Amino acid sequence: MDAHAPMANLALALMAAWNARDAQAFADLFTDDAEYVGGDGVLYRGRAAIRALLLRPEPLPRVALDGAPSTRIYGEVGRLVFRWAAQAEEGGRHGIVSCVLVNASGAWKIDALQNTDTP
Repeated sequence: MDAHAPMANLALALMAAWNARDAQAFADLFTDDAEYVGGDGVLYRGRAAIRALLLRPEPLPRVALDGAPSTRIYGEVGRLVFRWAAQAEEGGRHGIVSCVLVNASGAWKIDALQNTDTP
């Protein structure tokens, strides 16, 4: 198997958990002390705060990958960058996500995520 495939699959798992509003599955993709910067610029620190993102009462747009993720591996650290797009009926928003990943016990986890909304 391609060494980059598990990293690219992390992008798919992130979107699947988001779309299902599965807060626990979403949070489980992150390290315990991860940081998440949302498209609105708000910083969330720690897995519990990241989990709470999906527990908010306001509706979340369903999103999908827009193209193939880009990955790099530097030993036990990696980088994952991908574009996302919301469905047109949900506002047609777009963005790009950049993640720092760490290989923890053979599984890639997100340690830092920056989401930037794009026009």
